[in-house]
Amino acid sequence: HDTIESCLHVSLSRPIYLPAPSVDPFLTEISKQLRAVLSVTRPNHRQSGKGVIIQLQPQNAKIFTNDQRTRSFLSIPVSEGSAQWIKTMLMPRIDATMERFGQGSYYKTEEGGCILHVSIASVKGDMIKEMLSSRRSCKEKLLSFTSVNIVDEPRSTPLSGLIQEYEPSLSVISKNLSFPFNEYIPKLIPVQVRQIRCEFGKTKKVDLPLL
Repeated sequence: HDTIESCLHVSLSRPIYLPAPSVDPFLTEISKQLRAVLSVTRPNHRQSGKGVIIQLQPQNAKIFTNDQRTRSFLSIPVSEGSAQWIKTMLMPRIDATMERFGQGSYYKTEEGGCILHVSIASVKGDMIKEMLSSRRSCKEKLLSFTSVNIVDEPRSTPLSGLIQEYEPSLSVISKNLSFPFNEYIPKLIPVQVRQIRCEFGKTKKVDLPLL
């Protein structure tokens, strides 16, 4: 059967901007750091000649926004088991290189650490803010509030929670018919990751195979 190639990717850093003279030194340094890791250790879930197998968790889908809150992303997290090797071996080297070149480290959650994920769709604007604002408006009307305390919206939130509160009828239908929507969504989706890529635009890039 034919194999369908995918362009999905797991981001390991924030988007960064460097002066032109710093691009080549940065690529050299990041390659050096990652090759040093790959030369002595490989993830246990590697299949010879096929790359690394990671597990995605679609039932835990989240909505993220970028730093400027100008775009929102529907994302599927990588399972903790699959992400462990990346977080402990690769991310410290990447973050250290970023800081050396005056860049920020990877995104951190309120609980600490980071959520590795694959983004499968995006839309312009801050959807978290819009959905939470709509939810507050509904509650305000239902409870006859005269004022509502507005707090800073998070940069990420579980999709399931937003759907259940934004569209309560979905939960009612699911409960009455006794088939939760998650029953129709697989718990894990295995994905092959073949390489680590660092690129600037379309002209400069470094590929490190995980075969």
